[in-house]
Amino acid sequence: MPGYETVLADGEIIAVLSYIKSTWPAEIRQRHDRMNGEARRN
Repeated sequence: MPGYETVLADGEIIAVLSYIKSTWPAEIRQRHDRMNGEARRN
């Protein structure tokens, strides 16, 4: 997130994204995790 590189540290950005993801319904989080797993294998 280049626009925030002088505002937030990498760990803070990860924390914000993790918080946002934690508000998602379980089904959406599971689908997102599966998609990420598939993307890493390719």
